Order: sequence, then structure tokens, then C-alpha cells
Amino acid sequence: MAGWRLTPVTMENHNQPWVESDPTPKPFTRLGPDTVQVREGGGILSFFGLPFLAAGVFLLLAGLGVIPFSNENEIPGWGHALFMVMGLAFITVGSVLVFGRSWTIIDRSAGSITKSKGFLVPMRQDQLSLRDHNRVELRFEKGDSDSPDTYPICLTGSGGRTLKIISGSDFAASFRQAACLAYFLQFPLEDATGGHSRTLMPEELASGGLSAFKDRAVHPRVGRPLTMRSTIDQSTGELQITIPCKPFRILAAIPAVLGTIIWLYISFDLVEFFDRSSTPTAVQNVFLLTLLVIMVGLPVLGVTRAALRARFGYSRLAAGREALTLSERSILRVRSRRLEVSQIIDIDYQTVQGKRSAVLDEAIADVGGSQPGGGKFSPDSRLGRFLAWAGRFVTSDGIIIKSTQGWYTFGAGLPDDELTYLHQCIREAMR
Repeated sequence: MAGWRLTPVTMENHNQPWVESDPTPKPFTRLGPDTVQVREGGGILSFFGLPFLAAGVFLLLAGLGVIPFSNENEIPGWGHALFMVMGLAFITVGSVLVFGRSWTIIDRSAGSITKSKGFLVPMRQDQLSLRDHNRVELRFEKGDSDSPDTYPICLTGSGGRTLKIISGSDFAASFRQAACLAYFLQFPLEDATGGHSRTLMPEELASGGLSAFKDRAVHPRVGRPLTMRSTIDQSTGELQITIPCKPFRILAAIPAVLGTIIWLYISFDLVEFFDRSSTPTAVQNVFLLTLLVIMVGLPVLGVTRAALRARFGYSRLAAGREALTLSERSILRVRSRRLEVSQIIDIDYQTVQGKRSAVLDEAIADVGGSQPGGGKFSPDSRLGRFLAWAGRFVTSDGIIIKSTQGWYTFGAGLPDDELTYLHQCIREAMR
């Protein structure tokens, strides 16, 4: 379903200016008039590290023979050495999580950046020049099934210099941190989290104009596509864009059909087996009903839900001069979110072509601009052709609404021409 996705966040005083005179949103700490510090480590990471540390101490003591085993004679000679190696590994991981800390101190008067690492106190320091950087950049890194989306805050400069300051999983909090850091350093802030970068100067950050996106020029105008999945209605005085769920496809019923056929095929043999083995009738019924639920009931329920969602489900965006409302209907309920104009940071969009280019650039960066076996990366190389083929499976993120309440997307998977047109309509409706 081309719906909207919410990354919930909370941010205090979201109707206030992006920055204030004292840039101290957590985890920033003001050390002086011209110095701020970012401290990472500790907190919840320490709790995660305690089990590793405890297990490592136990294994190390067991390997040293301090903690005896009841079956000591059965443990081979190399067993204690293995326990010690495993114990040291667990102690290392646990110690880093429990006691590991990192500090980044930025001194704008001295033009220096000090990065320190250590256990509870700084033990190693690297001194960098702040004058090699002239911009604060907020980026977006897509997560996977095991990790959330993150928004790194970096200092960038000429020659491709990039220094990551901190990274968080909440867009609104990360944006406020990046804005405060940029204002503190009097650097431009480049918001590169969407499909189109946006540069904000320090005076814009201090103006408190959260609705400044309304005054930005709309990208080159485009005509209405000949075919569109979405429908547009302006009869109520505001723009309403409705995207129905994708139509139900009969192929979605294949799991339910196959499950039913297999259950019917094996159930008769199972009944004969139960009769020959004199299995109690209650046991037979429970076993067959369990198979029926797993092989037939659940697939049929999934197909039914998919069919009803395709029939009744939709995503809707309503945009006016004062607010923007996102709503999504499933089978039985409608959930919605209203965003005041003062809460909206920007409205962007990410096309398929733009996302493919971003994915390709990221892949090239991961291989260091070279290909296996040596040689500079080329789109015509084997690796280049593979990345181009893999890019065919990339889909767009749709319209991206960045707000002080979170990060929302609407219309993911729509064609590029329709997405560009809808973005144009939304921006014009809110001007």
C-alpha cells in the first residue's frame, strides 16, 4: 500500500525557533562561550554490556580453575584455555559497552575539534582543525530489519572532508541538534535527508520560521500525467489526494489454495493412521484442527484481509494554508495525523531515479571507488552492470514530510512523474 509511514518522536517547544542563543540540546553540553561538547556512551549501553561483562568474568575464572566444575575430570586439557579465550572476548565487549565513552569538543574560537575515547575518562585524543570544515550536513541512512533509520550530523568541507559528529534515530531531534550546531558555528546547514538537498543559512535558523518552506520556489513546473493511481479533489476548498490500495491479485490466493489441497491430501492418510494406532478421538481432532488452522485458516485469513484492504483501504493527504492532514484507512479503522504549518520543516520527495542514483553512489563509496581486482570503478564494468540491474528493484520513498513531530512519507512506490506532480500540487496548495 502506498501509505504514509510515521517515525514517532517528541520534541519540546516545537513551536519555538529552531535555535536559541545557547545551543545545548542533548547530547550537546556547553563548556564555555565558544565551546560545546558531545558525549557518547554509557546509559542504556551500559546495561546491555553488563551481561557480557559478567559472562566474561565467569568464563575467565572457570578457565583459571577458580570456579570448579562438578565434571572437572571430563573437561579436556584445551577446554580451560578455550574458556579463558572466550572469557577475554566477552570481557572486552562488555567493558567497551559498560565503560567505553567518546567525547567530541568543538572550540570555535581556537578553530579546533578534539575527539577523545577512553574508559570513563579520555585516554586517546585526536586534534583536528575546524577550519577544514565550512558546513553542517544532516544526512539520512536507511536502516534494515535489525537497525532503525538514522540521521548522522556531519561537518563537511572542501576536498570531500567529512567528520561525523553524532547520529540519532529521531529526525526532529537530529534536525534540532544540527540546526543548533550550525548556528553556533555560523555554518550553513545542508539538509540532505530527502531527495533534494536544502541549505539553510544561520540567520534563517535563528528566525524561527518553521514554515519557511512555503516561501521556497517550487521545482520546475510539470504537467499532469496522463495516467495516475491517485485522485485529486479540491471541491472542499483544500487539496485532497487519495491513493487507493493496490488491487487484489489472484496470485495472492495461491498459498491458501495450496494449503487446502495439501491438508485434504494428508488428512485422509492421517485418519487411517490414527485408526490403526488406536489414537484417542480427542487427540485426532486436536491434531487435525491444528493442521487445519495452520495450513488453511491462516492463509485464508491473510487472503481475506488482502482482498478487503484492496477494496476499502486508502491513503489520503489533505493540504491547506494552515495545516496538512495525513490519514490511512485499513479494513475497520482510520488513523490520521494533523500537522500545523508551524510544525512542518520541509516537504520533499524522492523519485525512483534519484534513489537509484543515491544507492549507486553509496555502493561506489562502499567499494572505495574501485572494483574487485583493481582498477577504477566504471558503470560499464561487471560490478557497474550488476549495480544497475539491482537498482531496478529500488522503489521511491514518495512525498517526504519533515516535521517537528516526526518523519512521514506518503505515496511510496508511485511513478516519478506522478510523484513530482503531486509534490507540486501540495506545495502550491499550502502557499
